[in-house]
Amino acid sequence: MDDHLPSYLTTSMIHILRDSSRFAVKRRRKVEQELREAGLDLPSSGSGGPGPGTTKGRKDMESAMTAGGVDNAKVVEQEKERWEREQEEGETEQGLRDRLEAIGRVVGGQLVEQYVAPPPDLFPGISLLVFAYPNPSNFYPYPFRDPPPSL
Repeated sequence: MDDHLPSYLTTSMIHILRDSSRFAVKRRRKVEQELREAGLDLPSSGSGGPGPGTTKGRKDMESAMTAGGVDNAKVVEQEKERWEREQEEGETEQGLRDRLEAIGRVVGGQLVEQYVAPPPDLFPGISLLVFAYPNPSNFYPYPFRDPPPSL
């Protein structure tokens, strides 16, 4: 086996898992947004701090946008977009960590099973004979007893 093959596969796997996590986060956020537009009040998907994803953070953003004028509204909108990108990246990285951890659990479990399993029986037929015929001299008379006297 090629010594560099695992490093090639690991690098590709991490990129693929990150893309998968990013897609899952975007899909979940899209569904949450559709539910919010339908009138459901969902808990925030963020860390719970006062950001745009929380109810308190949204109210703070709206009050800052109405009180500060056009320039302040642009700054607040840019901050909101930056904060949402950071939240999305954080959720993506957490999803990547969860996926890698799951793969590690599976691989580790298989390694433990492989190294802890009892070794295979070297002569499986002999144990069956011993179990079926505890006294082999009755079944095979000559190899286990003295041969008959010669004439």
